[in-house]
Amino acid sequence: KAGGKEKYLSQMAAAKAQRPKMDFRKIISSVFYGYLGEYVKLERENIAKLLSQVEKEEKWSGGNADEDSGADGGDGEERRSYSGSEKILIYIKKSLQRCSRLTTGAVLAEIAKEYRQGLSDYRALITSKLPRGSKTDSVQQLSRSDNERCCLVANTAEDCKDIIPGIERAIKNVLDAKYTEEVDFSHEQSQFAALVNLAVETVVKGFIFRLGKILSMMTRMPWDKWESVGDQSEYVNQINSMFSQYVPPVSKMLSDAYHLFFCNQLAKACIP
Repeated sequence: KAGGKEKYLSQMAAAKAQRPKMDFRKIISSVFYGYLGEYVKLERENIAKLLSQVEKEEKWSGGNADEDSGADGGDGEERRSYSGSEKILIYIKKSLQRCSRLTTGAVLAEIAKEYRQGLSDYRALITSKLPRGSKTDSVQQLSRSDNERCCLVANTAEDCKDIIPGIERAIKNVLDAKYTEEVDFSHEQSQFAALVNLAVETVVKGFIFRLGKILSMMTRMPWDKWESVGDQSEYVNQINSMFSQYVPPVSKMLSDAYHLFFCNQLAKACIP
């Protein structure tokens, strides 16, 4: 009897080993894969609506100081960046969580493209808030509020640039391996990095325009008939006053890395 039992158990084990393994994961959700194109479209529409909402609700103007007066903006609010970027990034995080519960395949890879487009559209939106002429050399005199808006754009772009690699990793962590190579946010990251530089350089151009006006006045002074002698010429006082009034707020708002970039660019522009 003992031998018969052992034989029976051996046969059962062999049969179990030959039995095909059943994986019930995502069997139900896979039925809907062919229809998830509508889900991609919905994500695209949701991101577009969010961007439209951000454009309407964001306080785009610099509010920490009133124009050239140096006075506080009145609401006591010290902003470093635009709040819309956080809304976009939070939406992407929640959207990724929702989508990964449904599928981690081709559809998620397509939705990742919508995230990329949304980030690119947001970059274009904040770029449009820079003063006119920012992409050329035609920037003219900028107010303190203009300078602050440039700093807000620069800081917002810097935040997005730094967070984008984490978004890419999060997507790849849940995406099926065969689709991971399709997820690449390096272009969007470089776009935001370029925007930081553009915003800071715009501030520098504004300073140079102001400096040029002062130096232009200096060249028109009747030096051959100048009789008064003092410790310092008036145009030097004007230059010192201009830098003292406009540089500290910019230095206060920019991050350490880009404050150094700002100082270097300003120095190169003043001393070619």
